[in-house]
Amino acid sequence: MGQDRRVSPTRRRPCCSAAWSTYRCREADLNGIRAIFGSVDLARDVRVSLVRASGPTSLTSAMRGVFEAIASPFGEVRLSPEQVFYMALAQRLFMTNIIMNFPLYYMPPFKYWCGGDGNNAKFPCSISWMIRKGAPRCSTFCTWLPGWVFLLYAAFLHEQSNALGIQALVLSMFVSGFITCIAFPIREDIPMGSHDTVHDIGAMVYVAHHLLLSEWFLGVDCLFGSNLHGLGFTVNTLVCAAVQHLRKNDNRLARHLYGRWFCGSPAQIRYDSYLYIIELVFAVTENCLFIFFVSGMSSGSAVGS
Repeated sequence: MGQDRRVSPTRRRPCCSAAWSTYRCREADLNGIRAIFGSVDLARDVRVSLVRASGPTSLTSAMRGVFEAIASPFGEVRLSPEQVFYMALAQRLFMTNIIMNFPLYYMPPFKYWCGGDGNNAKFPCSISWMIRKGAPRCSTFCTWLPGWVFLLYAAFLHEQSNALGIQALVLSMFVSGFITCIAFPIREDIPMGSHDTVHDIGAMVYVAHHLLLSEWFLGVDCLFGSNLHGLGFTVNTLVCAAVQHLRKNDNRLARHLYGRWFCGSPAQIRYDSYLYIIELVFAVTENCLFIFFVSGMSSGSAVGS
């Protein structure tokens, strides 16, 4: 009786010890994240998301918080009025290029100009196929390249602390686009063709850059649906990629699915019509993903501030 039951400061209850071990583990994770990304703010945001995770629901929210933190490695981006002006010029030139491809490739007399496909024009087809030669290729030189001059200039006007990262991102996107559209034009309108390896890899890298540019530079949310343009870009990109996966290796997966779904079923359709629909879906979603991206360039938080 009368004994002092106070807990020694150096002693911890089992639950406190477990919590302390978890905290030290998360501190180690934080140091690892800081070493990878070199950003104290990013590391802090990731730590907050991890500490709040205590169950399945909160873990999902935490993972979203981690993803959002990693999706903005350059921090908050704000564009000057001069940057917005040059970006608007680039936006108009890019949209002109997308729209002009169709009449220049399919309509007379343009389809005969500059060695175009003429009466052999293919429908549906990819953008890469349309701009590989003829008037659409000349349009690419006259609209797409000047548009990139303005966009690069807008990026190199950036004066915030994250300017170097933004400029490297925009420059690498231009290089991937130049390789895809100018230096290595497509020779076969098939996914991952044996003669178009550089073009196909460049095209995938170029499209991926659109997502990074939207999230990191323009402030357009492409991942969680808060921006209609970003959501449209993401949905069309995913559908376009899925359809391309069906078409690669000489339509291997498309043939497999056709055999499972349509052979012997009341809803049977001809195989060539089935492939035509797949190509049409690809052509539509490919154009739509670029239209959504270009039309949404001025809709982001970085531009609207």
